[in-house]
Amino acid sequence: MKVISRSEILLADNLRARRKKRHLGLKQMVDRRRPLIVAIVVSLLVFTDASALMEPLATTTLVDRAECIVEGQVTNVTSRWTDDHSRIVTEVTLDVTDILLGDTNRVTFLYEGGVVNGLGLRVSDMPMMTKGQHVLVFLRSQTPTEAKRDQVIGGRSRSFALQGAAQGLYRIENGRAKKDGFTVLGDPQDIDRDVPYTILKERIRNRLRTPRTIGIRP
Repeated sequence: MKVISRSEILLADNLRARRKKRHLGLKQMVDRRRPLIVAIVVSLLVFTDASALMEPLATTTLVDRAECIVEGQVTNVTSRWTDDHSRIVTEVTLDVTDILLGDTNRVTFLYEGGVVNGLGLRVSDMPMMTKGQHVLVFLRSQTPTEAKRDQVIGGRSRSFALQGAAQGLYRIENGRAKKDGFTVLGDPQDIDRDVPYTILKERIRNRLRTPRTIGIRP
């Protein structure tokens, strides 16, 4: 049987007292910092949500701002780093089957995001496209900043970007035109998220018959 001396008991009591004091000190520190931690988390959540909200674009608005509106089949999807290696962009080639606005049988456009060598970048309100998709797109010219950022080696830049990001791309499936992957401010009731494709094309053609002002707004 092990015999414990009084001095050992006092030492153990002293150690327990120190641990308790240290624990209370840490608890008080956490309690004091908790409002700051909560404030930081809330501010980050608000910032993230705000960055993902877009202006809702009705079909008529997309038509008014677009410079090219075409239906077609996606024949190539290639992701790459920009020249300054600051972001990943994806280049999409579309074989055109129907031209509603414009005069080209093949278009190439860029959007932010994609996967390169197993590293992926997902950008809010930008689509993720795959080869073989049947789509209808509203396109605009790239801004000077976009053209400079996205230029390839040799200085050649792409001419088109999606008007309204993911709002400017419809997937055509089983006779319906569908779009998703974006969050908008205000009342989105004027957005045609899921409509019969024939009705969508009719609305586009009806709008094209009215006077319109071409814009480069994204």
